[in-house]
Amino acid sequence: MVVQFQCSETTANTFATGGLNGPKPFRKDIDYLEELNEEEFEKFKMHLEDYPVEKGYKPICRSKTEKASHIEIARYMIEAFDDTKAVKMTVSIVDRINKKDLAARIRKEMPEYFLPKPSTMTKKEKKEREKTILSNLHDKFFGIPKKG
Repeated sequence: MVVQFQCSETTANTFATGGLNGPKPFRKDIDYLEELNEEEFEKFKMHLEDYPVEKGYKPICRSKTEKASHIEIARYMIEAFDDTKAVKMTVSIVDRINKKDLAARIRKEMPEYFLPKPSTMTKKEKKEREKTILSNLHDKFFGIPKKG
């Protein structure tokens, strides 16, 4: 059976470069999925089909997952979402099927996918926030609102 996948340039680059400067998520996802026994893998696919999808994403349908291999599931996940979302989904699902040790290991081995994203505030927003914080501190310590 020949399976063809259409990759966006971003997805192709993710496969080639290793994503977020860490282990290649596609290959790592395959490794993690291959650690599941047959029953666990079937449960994983069932949870994947029912995974709550964020706005802008489409779920992976049962017709794709039903007879899919570990490699195909990893590929479907990264193509349907992105490498970060796919890694986070893998952790969430293996945790749901009671493979908490594997979920913890993935978090430990791929921490860059679980770090909070840096703030996207503009300079003006940062300045306003700083001004508000300083004003609140002034009020708290001196008991009177700071002027101007």
